[in-house]
Amino acid sequence: MDIDHIPSRKALEAHLEIDFPDLTKQEINRVLNRAPSIAIPASVHQKFSETYGGQNSKQKRDEDASDIFRAIESNFQVLKEGLNSAGVSDVEFERALKQLHSLSKTQGWY
Repeated sequence: MDIDHIPSRKALEAHLEIDFPDLTKQEINRVLNRAPSIAIPASVHQKFSETYGGQNSKQKRDEDASDIFRAIESNFQVLKEGLNSAGVSDVEFERALKQLHSLSKTQGWY
């Protein structure tokens, strides 16, 4: 299993740097270490993620950083086919998506 930040850790970092320019690197890292993420099969993460490895372009990072809600929707929806193939039902998928949004709201990402 991999831990996948939804949206990417880089997008969340860019969001913090823009919206909270006075945060230190240590403070940013503390916030990022508690940022919303989900455990998914490594093969699904590698094959389906929009942002896995070198796939996370500066443009994608900046787009995601500018709208965290939309980024969660986009980043998670692309995983759906892979998660379904791994045995995750549509009901479980929707529950996980709601939990990501709930956690993101609670943490103040949007």
